[in-house]
Amino acid sequence: MGFFRKMFTNNRKSLTSKGSGEARLKGQNVSPSVEENLTYIQNAFFHTEDLKTRTISYQGKKGLLVYLNSTTDFSKIMNGILTPLSRSTGEKPFEEVITSPHVEKNTHLNSVIEEIVHGRVAVLFEGLNVCYIVQAHAIYKRDVSEPDNEKVIRGSHEGFVENLIVNIHLIRKRM
Repeated sequence: MGFFRKMFTNNRKSLTSKGSGEARLKGQNVSPSVEENLTYIQNAFFHTEDLKTRTISYQGKKGLLVYLNSTTDFSKIMNGILTPLSRSTGEKPFEEVITSPHVEKNTHLNSVIEEIVHGRVAVLFEGLNVCYIVQAHAIYKRDVSEPDNEKVIRGSHEGFVENLIVNIHLIRKRM
């Protein structure tokens, strides 16, 4: 577990190493270019396989959904974002079209990355300096029981299961 924590904190340091004080904590601002933002996010996650993207279009603007497959529930993305966007005429602002209970705006990419880790979806649009954060976190129902063949005295008493997505979710939840 120390390896993952070290890898994650080293990545945070490299992302926030520019500048000093408050600017260093906030990191890079959201760019009007979707490709630049996506490159920054992919580098922050070391091009992991479960970082998923999906292109969308709203009010004539090209957009992109960015989320982690292991921490988000795709049915929430479908019901809360994609279906309402496909049914919308484009007259209302984006925040009013989305049916998810929590839609926030964010202008700092490091904050966006933290939100993605916690199971939220980042929605970026071409030409906008803001990123919409939509709640769609996954809840995995499973027995939290200690494995029979791997007894431990200290630490977590959760064991891995056969499903890789659930295992990755458990690791990211502990980080």
